[in-house]
Amino acid sequence: MRGLNLSRGWVRWAGAVAVGVAVLAVIAGAAWNLAQDDAPAAAAVTSGDARLSEAELASTERSAATSPSDGQAEGIQVHGDWVIEVSNPDGTLARVVEFENALYPDTGASHLVAVLSRVRSQGRWAVAIGETGSGGPCLVEVPGGTEPSACFLVEPTLGVPTPGTQIVETLTVSNSNLGRTMVLNGSAFALTDGVIDFVQTTAWVCAGTVAPNSCTFDQAQESREFTSATLPAPVELIEGQHVTVRVSISFP
Repeated sequence: MRGLNLSRGWVRWAGAVAVGVAVLAVIAGAAWNLAQDDAPAAAAVTSGDARLSEAELASTERSAATSPSDGQAEGIQVHGDWVIEVSNPDGTLARVVEFENALYPDTGASHLVAVLSRVRSQGRWAVAIGETGSGGPCLVEVPGGTEPSACFLVEPTLGVPTPGTQIVETLTVSNSNLGRTMVLNGSAFALTDGVIDFVQTTAWVCAGTVAPNSCTFDQAQESREFTSATLPAPVELIEGQHVTVRVSISFP
């Protein structure tokens, strides 16, 4: 499955602000390459008496997904609805795109298991929009200038040190439908002509002993891809246009 190459996003930005090897290790977990089937299992994470390795979390998830419940073969599913609106500089609406996403392979389900079992603590959320492989409507600073990049919409309280032009602190998190739906809202300006054909939600996570409200950038152990989608048709943006993203995640 295709993904987004973070070499023009988190990784280069992290090196630019020189936040050290530990932070680079955290950011490496946010890589948008979906071809992770051959990745080795990570070291076990401990919280209290709960100790699960990544392999065990994935095994637990696979067992839950394939085991019948009350005579039915259907498991718990995560449903995601996306709405992307593109506006012109004069405020007129240029395009609206609606589509659904799926739970990210492996890491999406294992993230839920880790949080529910208190192995990890849920931190801030991020939404990424860009072009498969590399590129997008934002810009990342590189030696000698800038290059097109995906846009990373993050919560202002994530506490990112020295955000680059591709890190946009506009994301808000709320709930609706009597608390049964989580809603992520964010926006960004197109800093260059670009394409959006791949989107992703990411959860920053901390050790289970860290309170969720305290799980900020400097406390986070890693980021976990939660949901993703490849758009049925690319959304083309022109420099100066404004893109608004709304993601509704529920458990039908």
